[in-house]
Amino acid sequence: MKTYILHTLLLSAAISLPVVSLADEMKASTNDLQIQVVGESTPDMYSAYEGMVEAVAYVDMAAQVSGAITEKLVTEGDHVSAGQVLLRIDARAANQEVLAVDAQVAAYQAQLKLSQKTFERSSALFKQGHITTEQLEQAEAARDADAAQLKALQAQLKSARTQAGFFEITAPIAGIISEISVETGDMALPGSHLLSLYDPSLLRVTAALPSQVTDHSRITMDSLIEIPSLGVQGTDLHPVSVQVLPKVDASSMTQNVRFNLPQGTISVPGQFARVLLPDASASNSQTHLFVPRSAIVRRGEMTGVYVLSGDETPLLRQVRTGLLNAGQIEVLSGLDAGDRLILNPALVNRIKRAE
Repeated sequence: MKTYILHTLLLSAAISLPVVSLADEMKASTNDLQIQVVGESTPDMYSAYEGMVEAVAYVDMAAQVSGAITEKLVTEGDHVSAGQVLLRIDARAANQEVLAVDAQVAAYQAQLKLSQKTFERSSALFKQGHITTEQLEQAEAARDADAAQLKALQAQLKSARTQAGFFEITAPIAGIISEISVETGDMALPGSHLLSLYDPSLLRVTAALPSQVTDHSRITMDSLIEIPSLGVQGTDLHPVSVQVLPKVDASSMTQNVRFNLPQGTISVPGQFARVLLPDASASNSQTHLFVPRSAIVRRGEMTGVYVLSGDETPLLRQVRTGLLNAGQIEVLSGLDAGDRLILNPALVNRIKRAE
């Protein structure tokens, strides 16, 4: 566990500086530079824990029947809708079984129709005294036997159709195909993995936290989530809900906690994430300089920022950085409070190329 510092940004509002355009054809000038005055602040203290992005709805699909893969209709990364056909397995034998049972159903429907008419005639003859009670009962038994046989065949037909449906693999949810384990021509066996898909709109971060953290109710909606691989978009994420799983790992004395991310968060399952929990027990009276991560410029092994000089000229200044936290980065040296920091260094590069 590491202790991180969350900065409450104390920077002035962006201002525009009146300078002359350097390249009209690029439509880029120092008038468009976003400037903020660097200020010192006393940071809040947070504790950071490692976690991983997961999909709330993640489905591993396995074969329920055996057969060769005849059609592969999707690839990894495809967006699919619920009910969409993804794969087909050779179903010729199953389809023949459906046709055979269907024919038997049709035959017994005709047989039942005949036995019903026979019973009706026997009933009329019995009332006229032309046949015995035994003969009437035989006609009734034949009709009932045909009805029962037809009912059994209809159930068998339903089962055969259900079995045939297993040869067509459809998406149970709308989502993205994340993995496909088979190719056309491969043999599928019952229980063998075919593909996986997940819903990208509902993601969460799961972290194994020490049991003493969960016991002291430090897990609140004020927690922050960071996904470093997403850059600026992966910072300052507040969970919409938190779930502490009711089980402690006896070997590590940790407890899994799920932080559900806002709907629409752009990430993928398996990405590294960091959970920041408020740490009221820590105190820090020192002031620090923090700047937005987007203002950092990296040139090989050099790390720097652009500042605006007294004559309104952008200057690249080398800095030494410290902690990363919530979209901000600590500057340990190379920058002073009151410096005018350029927040969009990419525009400076465009201006310099146009000169």
